[in-house]
Amino acid sequence: ENPKYRCPNEDVNRNGILEPGEDTNGNGRLDPGNVITVDNLNVTTGQPSANHPTAPATGYADFDVLYAIQYARWVQAEITARTSVAGSESSTSVPFKAVCLQKDVEDNICPQQSPFGVNDCETPN
Repeated sequence: ENPKYRCPNEDVNRNGILEPGEDTNGNGRLDPGNVITVDNLNVTTGQPSANHPTAPATGYADFDVLYAIQYARWVQAEITARTSVAGSESSTSVPFKAVCLQKDVEDNICPQQSPFGVNDCETPN
């Protein structure tokens, strides 16, 4: 089943602070909030090492994306990587949609009902 409404992040400037005009549905908090996080960040430079003898010249990063099961199917985030080398800065972003694990679907525990309710984006749920 597809969601009837797709509501944008209320935190327009993505600073995590509820500011005037951001609480679109009037429930007193920012939706969806910070419900997805990155953990176990492992950055590898472009230099070979004992752990990564064939590291690519550009380097890379591995990480885990964590979110509670109730947000699977209901939240899309943006993951941004930033780097600074010798005064030059670069960043790139990719969308990330919280999904259900296949086993959770098979066990009928995902997807769950939306934690954000069923009303339109301007109505508190």
